[in-house]
Amino acid sequence: MANAILDTPPALAGVISFHGGLSQRVPVRGDVATPLVLHSGVDDDAAADIEALEAELGAVRSTWQITRYGHTQHAFTNYYDARGRYDAFADERSWRAAREQIAAWLAADGDAAAEIVAGSARVDGFAYAPDAPRAADGNAQFAEDG
Repeated sequence: MANAILDTPPALAGVISFHGGLSQRVPVRGDVATPLVLHSGVDDDAAADIEALEAELGAVRSTWQITRYGHTQHAFTNYYDARGRYDAFADERSWRAAREQIAAWLAADGDAAAEIVAGSARVDGFAYAPDAPRAADGNAQFAEDG
């Protein structure tokens, strides 16, 4: 998703990426009007890839934030990862930060259809709870609400 935003930025309030594989991204082209929030494991992306992305985003004067979690690999939010890369600290912290950011974007946009409370999110009829049962692939799930 973040790669698509960097290539052709649509009109979105913002984009949040979790372990987005920044070393395999497309170069930033033109203005990136969509704010980007990236959560990445230090052991996932090479420092040079992060520095290159920061330089590109800075050059186009975009709004961005990169949070990196130490001693953390790719798939840190995947509880059932077969390779044992799940990291409870990074999962919880990245989800908390995402909830706060989504709430801020929606509040700034005046979106009454969104509600983020007590560790879960409700957005336009879909709900997410990080402590809910995970999908077979280990990823957290959004489910139709109501």
